[in-house]
Amino acid sequence: LDSMFIFTEKKRLVRIFTITPLSLGLVGFIILRNPLGAVIGVALGLISPPIIIKNMAMNRRNKFANQLVDALMLLVGALKAGMSLNQALEVLVEEMPAPINDEFALVVRENKMGVDLGDCLIHLKQRMPVEDLDLINTAIGIVRDTGGDLTDVLEKLVFTIREKKKLSDRVRALTIQGRLQGYIMMILPIAFSIFIYTVNPHNFQIMLEDKLGQM
Repeated sequence: LDSMFIFTEKKRLVRIFTITPLSLGLVGFIILRNPLGAVIGVALGLISPPIIIKNMAMNRRNKFANQLVDALMLLVGALKAGMSLNQALEVLVEEMPAPINDEFALVVRENKMGVDLGDCLIHLKQRMPVEDLDLINTAIGIVRDTGGDLTDVLEKLVFTIREKKKLSDRVRALTIQGRLQGYIMMILPIAFSIFIYTVNPHNFQIMLEDKLGQM
């Protein structure tokens, strides 16, 4: 949560991680009227908060990746106006919304504290494992080491990332049916089992109590 700039008290997190399993366990027991329902509810309560946090982190990364093109265009505009790269990054922090401004604000602060800009960008890549950051870090590193027109390089990067995103969106659209079928087939056995247990628990008693069913 701290890496996503979501700051909260540890006591509150402890309450969430405690109350959620107990609440879902009680709901499972009430719905299925069986200790098995309570066990299922507690298990769901234990795994759901980490899953939610991982989804939040993934959504934040996706939002960051979608903001990269706009951020690069802002950098290009600032560099064309005669600003240095550090000044352009400060403009990016002021003009862009979260989460990209939070991450680059940390880059700017690290750089002001004496950390080399290349290392700051490497730290950014570690916090935000987005593929396009590799292109940006490599381009900036090469220009800083060997010289060259950073503005021109960033403009070409904008074109490259845009075309890459178009291709990725096309692939995603073409494979959505197969992925949807996979999700349905993953959920179907669990949903079917819960339905059968609710309608006719005797079928599950055979599976759980009979030796052949257990095998």
